[in-house]
Amino acid sequence: MSWAAFHTESEALASAAHEALARRDEQHAVELFERAAKAEEKALDAIGPDKPRTVGITATSAVALLYKAGKLDEAAQLAHRALAMNRLPAFALRDLRELLQAIWNEQAQREAGVSHLCLGKLSFR
Repeated sequence: MSWAAFHTESEALASAAHEALARRDEQHAVELFERAAKAEEKALDAIGPDKPRTVGITATSAVALLYKAGKLDEAAQLAHRALAMNRLPAFALRDLRELLQAIWNEQAQREAGVSHLCLGKLSFR
């Protein structure tokens, strides 16, 4: 499959996740966000090296979706992997660093027993 196919699948799943949130079905939303993130990761892997802007947008989206799914360790690992790419535009570097900060804050809150993941409030997707 191509980047476009994986990305379209991710967008549909993320939209369904936001609809589930609107219905207050958080468990289903989390599952949908995780599926959307996996599709977006596949999209990221399908991008050629000649598309740095698309790489940046897709990497940021995949990390944000993993964050929304509560997959903090996976989100941090993907953010680090993306940041290690030499071809990211400045906006993606900034957004990925902001996401990492949010991830670290959430991890610290979980460790302190004060977790309250904000599923629908991230503005990266």
